[in-house]
Amino acid sequence: MEEIQYMLKPDWLSWQDIKDCMIKAHGPLRKKGIMMQNQTMTVEEFEKEYEKASCFVALKGKELVGMSSYRVMTVNMWWHKGDVIYTFGDAIIPEYRGTDVYFGLQKIRLDSIKKSGIRILMFNTEENNKLVQKLNIKKGAKRVKFYASSKTWYYSVVMARWLDGCPYSDRWCDIHYKWSKLIVKLIWKPGRFIRFLPMKDSDYMKIYSHYQLCSHEMTLETLCQKYGISYKKYMKWLNHKGLINKE
Repeated sequence: MEEIQYMLKPDWLSWQDIKDCMIKAHGPLRKKGIMMQNQTMTVEEFEKEYEKASCFVALKGKELVGMSSYRVMTVNMWWHKGDVIYTFGDAIIPEYRGTDVYFGLQKIRLDSIKKSGIRILMFNTEENNKLVQKLNIKKGAKRVKFYASSKTWYYSVVMARWLDGCPYSDRWCDIHYKWSKLIVKLIWKPGRFIRFLPMKDSDYMKIYSHYQLCSHEMTLETLCQKYGISYKKYMKWLNHKGLINKE
């Protein structure tokens, strides 16, 4: 049986290959109505997103079965002010979930990160992705922020990990996290739609664009129900824009 090889993205692997891997890997999430930001990006936007990142891949022969990335970014948060390593782009195609591919990618990425000299990592994950949160908490990561992004269809949990140990108590981190969660859920719906205010054309168009990607996994009515959007009002908007026949 051919072994999995882990390495930096080779030049022969195109950004279309990377995007295709991401789309395939996140298929199970689309069935739950969870739309990842990168699924609506063009190949050009994908390449721009990764141009300053270190992108690692898992290859079985020439087949791309997983990927994982990081880049340096500057933050101004309560828990840190300065440069951190932002880890993102984790994707394992369904056939290789539950194997060592995830851990192989995590290892090669962490080995590279340690050489950078930056000792603080951060990433975000979907609110209900408890397994990933649990695995990282065991490694010393803390939940430090809760937010709703305009680029995704779910609430996000920001986690930080200090390679030399967290300087804050668990209780202090928990207070900040729960306070941000309370404020965010009071103000925003998933997708960063403001509660209690009428939906704008741009909001409805965002829904229309995102629905094209998950139309095979769920009905439009189900999607609207999931995110607290009036299905009747949305259908009226589609009709007004002449898009009703495309649904």
